[in-house]
Amino acid sequence: MTQQVYNRITGDGIDGSREGTLDLDDDDEAQHNQRNRSGFAFVPKQTLEGVACRISSETADLTRAQLTDDDEAVLEEVSIADLEAGDAFTFEADLEAGEAYRVLVDADGKPFVRGRTAAEFPFEDDLLAVTNGIYGGYLESDGYRYCVDRITAESAGVGSSSTEIEREESELDLGSDEEAQSWSSLERPSGLRLRAEADVDALECRISVETEGLTAARLVDDGGEVLEAGEAYRVLVDAGGESYVRGRAAAEFPFEDDLLAVTDGIYGGSYRSESYRYCLDRVVAEREYEVSVYDGESEADGGSDHEVATLELGADEEGQSWSSLDDPSGVRFRAEAPIHTLECRLSAESGGLTRARLTDDGGEVLAERSIADLEAGETVTFEADLEAGDTFVLAGDLSAETAYRVVCDANGEPFVRGRTEIEYPIESDALEATHGIYGGDLESKSYRYCLDRIEPTEPVESESTTEPVPTSSASTHGLMAELTTRRRDDGRRDRRAVDRRERQSIGRDPRLPRFAGPCQSRVRPADGELHVEHRVRRLRPDRVPRDQGRTSRSAITASVSRSCSVGGRPTTRRNTSPSGTSTSTSTTGASATPG
Repeated sequence: MTQQVYNRITGDGIDGSREGTLDLDDDDEAQHNQRNRSGFAFVPKQTLEGVACRISSETADLTRAQLTDDDEAVLEEVSIADLEAGDAFTFEADLEAGEAYRVLVDADGKPFVRGRTAAEFPFEDDLLAVTNGIYGGYLESDGYRYCVDRITAESAGVGSSSTEIEREESELDLGSDEEAQSWSSLERPSGLRLRAEADVDALECRISVETEGLTAARLVDDGGEVLEAGEAYRVLVDAGGESYVRGRAAAEFPFEDDLLAVTDGIYGGSYRSESYRYCLDRVVAEREYEVSVYDGESEADGGSDHEVATLELGADEEGQSWSSLDDPSGVRFRAEAPIHTLECRLSAESGGLTRARLTDDGGEVLAERSIADLEAGETVTFEADLEAGDTFVLAGDLSAETAYRVVCDANGEPFVRGRTEIEYPIESDALEATHGIYGGDLESKSYRYCLDRIEPTEPVESESTTEPVPTSSASTHGLMAELTTRRRDDGRRDRRAVDRRERQSIGRDPRLPRFAGPCQSRVRPADGELHVEHRVRRLRPDRVPRDQGRTSRSAITASVSRSCSVGGRPTTRRNTSPSGTSTSTSTTGASATPG
């Protein structure tokens, strides 16, 4: 299939914004068998809320476009594999006046056709100046422009100062897991990449049904610490270096609404998948926003309200587990608005996880919490072993139009990664799930992992029970968590498990080991406090009577700051044969590939 490159740059503005378009002339030739990144360099004259680029008429076969700074650090990347000449793609990152940037396109190492024409630089208007053509990856040309023939930019405007706060809610469903992936080296984070379409206050993720063994979830931006609207972040989960089970489902990215866009699945720690989502099956984002109050004579501050957006990422289709499956998995997302709270739910087939982390799109951890000991029906502080269908919350300020990731793993121990095929993006008014995350930072556009729901939620203060809860200070922001579970009549906690017959009925061998790798998600929210909810089903046939065939569910709410890092307690699961001897079952696979 012949693919084309975008030739136009556009951006979204707010009240008082301005827009400008530069035409860079038509192509006069088509250069074949090109492999190097090509494009142009430009300098904004005012702060811009993104740019849109149009693919020139003779350009073909491109698959990706990158926005970089002048040192070639990638600020944002978009897939353009399905675009043709004359189509446009958009970068949503905020661009500072006076700084130099580049727009580069290529076919990710494969040959493409590069449209070119002679040009007299600079092209400029009141908003920006295009200064050079770029060829050969970084080489500059004063005489030619490449691949992009039109640029449109919009500057930020000024809103009203007399406002009240209201809230909206949205939800994205990322689809059910189709399989559970698990192998010995599956330990790098998996999850989703998402982008916030507006400022989001909170983000909630649900762990997918086939994911298990996760211990950590992370929300990260797409390349830096600051969580802003239009930037990309990731939620990653894993088992702290141990194997776990990764829930996975085929997905069509992005999942998106007004607050959030989930752009990719993440596997293998850093790899993106455009076809699968991992571990998380729901993302919920919440933000506070202001609306002016007019009484007929004067405007007044009407106080605060909030908006909640939930993205359903689909039920697990499988639980993946092999001895080397220990990289974080999760979700990459983008905030469409500033987000105050992000909540992620572990998917039903994910298990063995011990930690969840919020990272930026470069992998830097912004928040981390333990999810190792959460049990159904019980209230605990901090260390929580989340079961399938359980939820956890990551708190942080997420900005609109910013990509984040939620990833989880089992601190290097094996876990089960729930996965299902999905069509990205999945979006709601507040969030857009853009990718699944597997292998730590790999992105998938076709699968989502571990988390099956993401939604924003209001900040919840934890109540200490038998263990003290860390509190925030001026120098460090503590982590607080509250877990509500059901207790048995004798006062002890009722541990969940599932009849082996039930596990076999959903297509997974009950003796299959959990992943050692983490699941992660990548998301892009906005300014505000972020909550992440994960939903997970834990399969423990050895702990339940034959007449108990259903897992119970519990929820956990936690606040995590960017500077807080809490280590999870790794968990392991021994699998026994019918004779009672310990066995190890592995599935052929590699954590660096989304499938």
